[in-house]
Amino acid sequence: MSINKKIIYISAVIFILAFGWRLGGINSQGETWDEIAYYNASQKFYNNVQNRDFEAKSWDANKEHPPIAKYIYGLVSINSFQNDEVDYTNGRVASAFMGALTVLIVFFLAKDLFSTRVAFLSSLILIFIPHFVGLNKVYGLDTPTALFFVLTVYLFVRAILNSSHTFYILSGISLGLAIATRFNNFLLFILLPIVFFILKGKDILKGKDRKFLWYILFIPLIAGLVLFASWPWLWSNTIEHWNLTIGHWGGIKELYFGQIVSPGYYYYFAYFLFSTPLLILILLIPFFIDTFKKLNKNNFVILACFLIMFLVSLSPTKQNGMRYIIAIYPFTAIMASIGFFYLIKKQKSIIIGSIVILLYLISINIFHHPYYLTYYNELLGGTKGVFNNKNFSIGWWGEGIEEACEWISKNSKQNSTVYINTLPDHTTGGKLRGDIIKTTKKPDYDPDYIILNINNIWYNQIELNDQYELVHQIKSASVPFIYIYKKDN
Repeated sequence: MSINKKIIYISAVIFILAFGWRLGGINSQGETWDEIAYYNASQKFYNNVQNRDFEAKSWDANKEHPPIAKYIYGLVSINSFQNDEVDYTNGRVASAFMGALTVLIVFFLAKDLFSTRVAFLSSLILIFIPHFVGLNKVYGLDTPTALFFVLTVYLFVRAILNSSHTFYILSGISLGLAIATRFNNFLLFILLPIVFFILKGKDILKGKDRKFLWYILFIPLIAGLVLFASWPWLWSNTIEHWNLTIGHWGGIKELYFGQIVSPGYYYYFAYFLFSTPLLILILLIPFFIDTFKKLNKNNFVILACFLIMFLVSLSPTKQNGMRYIIAIYPFTAIMASIGFFYLIKKQKSIIIGSIVILLYLISINIFHHPYYLTYYNELLGGTKGVFNNKNFSIGWWGEGIEEACEWISKNSKQNSTVYINTLPDHTTGGKLRGDIIKTTKKPDYDPDYIILNINNIWYNQIELNDQYELVHQIKSASVPFIYIYKKDN
């Protein structure tokens, strides 16, 4: 078997495994917080195109985020738009597909910079990192954000390694798509010059390939044109509309180590430390030893990609756990793989160690399925430890509320009343029976059922009177985070 065919087969296996793992139980988790916002925006953009309406005012849906991900989701959701129904399935499948593509790009990036075995293990690790899996299974911006971030890095590295004008231009287009997906990807404006000088700095100082310095200016220009061309919202009153978009963002308060506070600069570091599988964190230690012992410039490229994500801490918007730095996980996987091979040299030990890593990650996935976003690692006693000590939010995404509505629909009498007293309160997915009377505001009567989630209990200190009994719980990793109460008759 030639090396090219071998790489093709390996990459095919990686993609199929990554995609298949994400497709499994794609709708086992009900609606989550922002899915309806992106769905509605995608539908509005679809209608605009259908009506040939490119007036800027018609493109303000979900204007706090640029449009590329919503175009992608819109394309796969056309059938449900035409049927005037809300169905996240095709969008979730598209998210799973983009997550699998990201895994595949990580394989090729790690192969180009290191070796096939590092690339293979990196990909396997990324397939099973729980928060990455969780965000790959929702109709959201996080997966395409990571996809275009990693794709831009990969194309830019290929451009440098091959001194390729074509790949420089492609990386500029990818950079534009990355920024036009979520503004966090502006970090690439800082990262790409760093990567360029890590890999090309000595040659530049020696007078070689200085013509490629022009791409440091040219690539941002391409990216800006892609952003502007892709978003009619900016085509008129550009400065005013840009300011409206940027002005949306500000600080919020969140549960952070037992207190409702505005998170500080250590927020993302803390979340990374406690929501990354412990074994993967441990493998970062030998990576750092290898990097600073050998001073391998390729290691420093991956390290720069990893560290740049923590600059999001300078933003006033620090919230929602790992979602705004989710692109850190592809590079974490590569670092852990390098650390693994720095520690372990013998073939038999490599096989055994790889199996241990995979079994560890798979067991975490199975234990938390389908609520991967509730995962916390052993440093805080796992999800149960976080639950007992109120360290961080659990159920912030509104997961489980739709499932609670389904339970009530199956178990309640005709014309029952239900008070959905949750944070958020909109992720019901339309799963209540038509005869059931629903309210999300405190009623002036005693409803038959009350749905509570732990997120709302912690934020608003909710207590129930004695006439209600707990009849059902929804759990993740043996931790109850959704409660259904029924009024005693």
